[in-house]
Amino acid sequence: MATKGKPASERNVIRYFTKDNLKKAILHAEETNKAKSVYSDTVFAYIKDHDKSTKYPIIFEMMHNGVEMRMHIAISEKTTIYLDVDYDKVNAWTHWQDHDGPATLSLGDINEQS
Repeated sequence: MATKGKPASERNVIRYFTKDNLKKAILHAEETNKAKSVYSDTVFAYIKDHDKSTKYPIIFEMMHNGVEMRMHIAISEKTTIYLDVDYDKVNAWTHWQDHDGPATLSLGDINEQS
């Protein structure tokens, strides 16, 4: 079932990071002392062999402390990270994609659709 052309309320869409923008978000979190549980060296080593076109889906997000969005991001089929991203950076660093599959989405699902 194609979703393009339907109003947003009738579509499944997913927000995601590109590899480059995920790196920017992680480095910014470290520089601003917001990376409480994400270690850039570990994540960068983990994703270094991923293709540059890989999309990292945000599987949960919520407003956090009036300044940031807390995001739960899949970086592999079985590995996720939590990252706090400033509101003013969220739209600059993330993208949206229509998704015909189920609302629950994995890293493989979003990268197979492209």
